[in-house]
Amino acid sequence: MMRAFIVVVVSFIVSSASSCLLGELTGIPCGRDDECATAHFCDLTIGSCVQETDLVTAPNLQVTGVRGPDGAVVRDPIVEATGLQGLAMVVENIGLLPALDVVAEFTELRCLSLEIDESTVPDTIVPGGGAEVKFFISPERCGTPMIVDWFMFFSGRGSRGTFNLNIRAAPPSAT
Repeated sequence: MMRAFIVVVVSFIVSSASSCLLGELTGIPCGRDDECATAHFCDLTIGSCVQETDLVTAPNLQVTGVRGPDGAVVRDPIVEATGLQGLAMVVENIGLLPALDVVAEFTELRCLSLEIDESTVPDTIVPGGGAEVKFFISPERCGTPMIVDWFMFFSGRGSRGTFNLNIRAAPPSAT
């Protein structure tokens, strides 16, 4: 009888403790997303874990297009085969918190001279806001299409994706 009582008391304590662990985990100090529970993210502006909801999500920067030399925003701009040309990545924050300390990078391509205009990379992009990050290319030694990998680092997290650059073919020669 006493053994059954002890089992019941221990079971109650264990189940009570575990139910506390299943509740809200907001407010735990953090410095990165992986320090927070599932369905939570680290809000670096306050330094603690926050539950992700329909009203609160982590910042999320995405490149939604590229402004080509002709001024149109497309996923795969056409560029000339020679010469230095300016383009811009159209970046949007589709999260519901500001993206802080924004950094933009590309993977290096041996054939392509690719340089970001750092003065166009904003320090912060507000929720629903965006920016155009300008960059310059010189594709003299490249084939077409070229897949360009982009990386955005912000608020202790990052995102990545790709876009294509298509090189305009030279017109046929008259000879």
